[in-house]
Amino acid sequence: MGKPIGDEIAAYTRVFWDLPIAIYQAGSLLQGFELKGPTVSQRYSMICPEEMSCTPEKPVWNQLHTVCQDLQTLIIKGLSFNYWLDDRAQPVGDNEEQSDQAPHTGLECSFGKYVGSMLSGRRLEKVELDLSLRGSRPNTSQKERCQLSYVLSRASWPRARAVSLKSVIMTQRKMGSFCGSMNPDVEELNLSDILLSQGSWVPVLDLLRELLKQRCMEGRCRVRLIHLAGGEVEQLANGILSASVVDGMTPLEASAGVMESFSKYIKGDEVGQNPAIARRMI
Repeated sequence: MGKPIGDEIAAYTRVFWDLPIAIYQAGSLLQGFELKGPTVSQRYSMICPEEMSCTPEKPVWNQLHTVCQDLQTLIIKGLSFNYWLDDRAQPVGDNEEQSDQAPHTGLECSFGKYVGSMLSGRRLEKVELDLSLRGSRPNTSQKERCQLSYVLSRASWPRARAVSLKSVIMTQRKMGSFCGSMNPDVEELNLSDILLSQGSWVPVLDLLRELLKQRCMEGRCRVRLIHLAGGEVEQLANGILSASVVDGMTPLEASAGVMESFSKYIKGDEVGQNPAIARRMI
């Protein structure tokens, strides 16, 4: 299905906002919500129009927050938004200079506020969040990811059994907060295409190992790491490439080797030092 235009966009926006609220106002509980395309080539403002972004105190935000308190399943994926250079349209949840503060208001953070409302329920048992963007940052080859670390670091899901997070930027501190608030009884954790913009993976892996190792060894938890970036990952991958005796090993294969070592460390398959300590990896 092609990208929506005109009145169709307004109709989608009403689905994102009006439908959940209407269900709640009709006396029913919203226990599951799945937000998927087709939104290819659209701005994030398709979900959060400007009139919502300019009035963050508008009652509808509180209504949406209330509706989401009974959610048990939340799936947001396949949206495939385009990256836009316009600062007012970027899907930003916070900025690096003020990473420990609440995001400023405006169109650029309204999607973060929307996702934050959706993730606010403490009854969530399954969360699948894929915020992949299409293409790369203009004039560079750098892949673009969604900046929602402020929102994710404040999430708390004590009942979550399955958590999947893809294509976001996180600082070490925010990633630590996100992992630290995870349900210790989680049964499945998938982390994919996450860029650590500041800090190290060392404390993050230590935290996940402490939280999940025993359950993984008992076969009660599955951990999958794919295409993590930032921190020590590039240095470790380069070390594997340099030490490899296999002709033609690609950077992607080397990165997969790093992910395997990270996963084994978390799951307790290997005893030893944290593999993110780059100088001792090889």
